[in-house]
Amino acid sequence: MNGPRILAPVLLVASLVASCGAGSTFPTPGHCPSPTPLPARVPSPASRAPQGENEYRQILFAGIDQLTKLTADFKTRWPGTGFSAASAFRTDFATYVDQSTCVAQGMLGQVPPAAADADFVDAFDAAVHDFVTAEARARDGVQARNATVYRDWNTSIDGAINTIRDTFRRFPQAPFGPGLRRTPTN
Repeated sequence: MNGPRILAPVLLVASLVASCGAGSTFPTPGHCPSPTPLPARVPSPASRAPQGENEYRQILFAGIDQLTKLTADFKTRWPGTGFSAASAFRTDFATYVDQSTCVAQGMLGQVPPAAADADFVDAFDAAVHDFVTAEARARDGVQARNATVYRDWNTSIDGAINTIRDTFRRFPQAPFGPGLRRTPTN
């Protein structure tokens, strides 16, 4: 009978500590659920390389769209460029970074067709690696509650995605027919 009376203050103190952020833990980076966490509309089992240039292009395209959507969704939930003191902000940011990193790693994990332009593949991979590096730096900054690192991320992440998108637009067009000319946009 005294159990609920004793438990109530303990729970109250625990919730106050958690709401201040002192008791909350920052999530550790999770593992990607699969090597290719891209939208289901792209039929590419993770166990094999793309069948051809069109499939490779579609996978990269879907990845760029997904990165754009994930970033826009996070920025919609947490508008503005300032760091939020809410504990949910830090957790949401960690989740966003983990998801976007998985998508980027899925893109990097795709094996380009043998005839793919090596300069394009190198440039595209470099742009995606730069994005992943920016995400990791921002995740570390948010974990440390570094508002400057978060503001820098907030003002530069769209540019990092645009660099990926612009590099994708330079994908050699010669082997493709007129059916697949769409490029990802904001």
